[in-house]
Parts: sequence; structure tokens; C-alpha cells
Amino acid sequence: VEPLASATRLSVASIMLRGWKMPGPQVGIFWDGYTSDPLDMDIYRTAAVMMQGARPRFITDEANMPDGRQREEFSQWAGHLMGYVEKVEPLVQDLEPITSLGILFSETTRDHLRAQQRNQSSFIGLDFLPSLLGCTETLTRTQYPVEFLPSSDLQAGSLSRFDLIVLPETEALSDADCQALHSYVQSGGKIIATYKPGWFDDKLAARTDFGLADTLGVNYIEEVTKYAGKDGPGIYLQTNGHALSAFLGSGEVGIVGKGVLPHPSYCTYVRVQGKAESILDYRPPYMVPDVDKRIFHSWTTAPPGNEHIPMAATVNHCGEGTAVYVGVPIFRRYYPDLYWIADWVRGLITRLVPDPPIQVQGSAAIHATFWRQGPKRLVVQLANSMVWTGRGNSAPLRDLEIVGRSDRFKPRSAALLWPQKQTLSITSGAKWRVRVPEVALHSVVAIELD
Repeated sequence: VEPLASATRLSVASIMLRGWKMPGPQVGIFWDGYTSDPLDMDIYRTAAVMMQGARPRFITDEANMPDGRQREEFSQWAGHLMGYVEKVEPLVQDLEPITSLGILFSETTRDHLRAQQRNQSSFIGLDFLPSLLGCTETLTRTQYPVEFLPSSDLQAGSLSRFDLIVLPETEALSDADCQALHSYVQSGGKIIATYKPGWFDDKLAARTDFGLADTLGVNYIEEVTKYAGKDGPGIYLQTNGHALSAFLGSGEVGIVGKGVLPHPSYCTYVRVQGKAESILDYRPPYMVPDVDKRIFHSWTTAPPGNEHIPMAATVNHCGEGTAVYVGVPIFRRYYPDLYWIADWVRGLITRLVPDPPIQVQGSAAIHATFWRQGPKRLVVQLANSMVWTGRGNSAPLRDLEIVGRSDRFKPRSAALLWPQKQTLSITSGAKWRVRVPEVALHSVVAIELD
């Protein structure tokens, strides 16, 4: 069953299974009984699994009829969705993903958090899962190709297929993992690492510095926890005018809400020093509450103080590549959602990787996946996430374009395959463009190559 429910119902489990190269991956879609939700929402869930290269299964644990028969409503629901699969599935066979952005799935970090009892299980964890979900949701909104990279693949020498690799709150890395990532950056790759990357080794022993300190160009000084107690108040950040953060605007942004953990949890931050360029400054709040001593700053959020602490985020040019470090766990899910994080990370990525091999442009509500179907065809799938977030009350998305680099793919023709067949025009150039008809729910486009 899809256990990783994102805000837009992105099928993160399907992406993980694809990254792990599971043969014939299947992801269950659960029927929980009677509902007033429109069927389009479940068609969207079905499409969300298929477009990531997995096969949907339709399951329920609703009580059977007294004589043991399954409820007729479930059979009707599952039958309708299987009909959708039977129509679309032949169009999306034998696909190989196109890669651009990678999300490191660190088994060592998973094991470390499990050992600290910060994981519920070997797969779903309180600290591990929110970072993976937040990172995946943020990266897919670039409409670049996104793929999970299991840490077991770091030694396979295949990292050059990624334009950029993100390490979401990856606290534990082996020496070999660190060396593979360092070599990747030196050879021209780009990484974004957050919080305490590689603070623990694969034996789960603490290092004296980040395992990626040389790559990131920063050294650990301390982790500041006094603003992250049970009563907060959190931490603020502000641009110092650097090109990789100035687009956020000149005001402060903050992580001041409670985290997703069972107990109230505010954000700690890490102080570093080193040769890397500072991108963001920390702005600590004025006051720190101490309930035990009956000291309160206010019943409302404490405002940012006057102190500026540099190197809240940094960029380092290592060899031919670039490494960005962020000293807070920005990918964990905070409530309410912190939209500045997603805006900043996506802006950061588009500046570090301005020319992906292929992408979709036109709406942030589109989920897109990009595939090769043999040597001479590309297949692009698009899903309108507003079908889910609007609970079926959504308008079709218009003015969408598939944009590709001519030095990577030379298109000859393009056609819409689903929901109906239609020839599409191509605008040629260093970057070619294919205008996509409106996407009401789920569309499949094929691009033939020379």
C-alpha cells in the first residue's frame, strides 16, 4: 500500500521502488468504504502510480458481506479503475527513466535513526520519512526528471547521470559514500546537503566533523538547541544578498512552527565555519522561554533579534562542481507548511541546473515524468494534481510545454496518446518545445526522435 502520502498524492513509494530497481513493482490503492469523494480523485491516484512506472493494485479491508462475499461497491470501484489501467498501460510499457535530479536514499541514515529509536520501522520513520517526503514533493515541483538514488548505488560509478543530488537530512554516511559523493562533485556534479550530513559513519559512530566537510567547504562548530525547546521559539534566516538567496526577498523567513513528531519540536540549527561562501544568515529570536523558571517571551511568536550569524547556508566550489550546505533540517515537514522553503529550494535548483535535459513548463500544479521507450522515442506523462488537492473540483491546466535540449534529444514528431490521439507541433531550436493540450487529469505524450 502507498504508505507515503504527500500533500498532492504524489506516489513517492512508486519512485522509491523504481530507484531500487524492483522488478514489476506494484503499489496498492486502498478503498476505505463509502465516500462522497468523486471517482476522479481515485483515477488520479491510479495515474499517479502508473506515471512513476509501477502497477496499481486495488485493495480493501472493509468487512465482507455476512455470506463472505465482498461488497458490490468495492467491486464496482476496483473494476472501473482496472478499466482505466487496461486502457493506459499498453502505452507506457518498456520505459527507462531519464535522470536529472537525484534524491539520496541513505540506508545508513535509516539504520542510524532506527538504532536511535527515531524510526518506527526499517522503512517508515518519524525523522526519516518526513525529510524524504518533503524533499520529493519539493523537487518534483521543478518539473525536472526526479529519481531516488539508493546509497548502495553510490559505488556503481553511475552518478554522472545526475545533474544534481540532494541529501535530505542524511545524518549517516560510510567513508565510501562520502568519497563517492566527493568524486562526483569534483568531476562536475552538484549536491545540496542539509543539517548534519555524514555526522555518523556506517558503524553508527559519531565523527568529529561532517563526513562531507571537505566537499562542502565547512566544518562543524556546534548545534544550537536553545531555540528548539518544548516552547520554541524557533529560528529565522535572512539573505545576505548572495545570488543564490537574494530572490527570496530582503525580509526574514523562519522555521517557527512545531514539527511532525509526536511531541512539540522546534528547529535546531548548526553553526559552521570554513572557506565556503555564505548564502544565508541566521537571525536568532530575541528571547528564549524557560517554562520551568516561569520565563515567557510572549504568547505569540518571538520576533527576530538584531544578531546576524553567517553561514546558515553556504556554497562551495569543489573541483569542477558545486556543493551547497544548509544548516537546518529544511526538508522535514512543518505545520503549517513553510512555503518559503519549497520556493527557495526550487529557485536554488533552477540556478544550479538551469538547463535540464527535459522539463515541463507552465504550471506548478503539474506532476511530470520523463522516459525513454527504446532508443527512438520519449514518453512524457503529466498529471493534474489539482484533481486531488481540489477534491475533484479543478479546472484543466492549459499553456503547458515540454521543453528539451537539442543536444540531448533530437525530436522528429510528437503526438498526444492519451486521453485521445492528436498530432502535436514542435518548435525547434537549441531548446525545442512541444505545446501540450490542456491536461484535465492525466495525459501521455510520445516524442519520436531522429
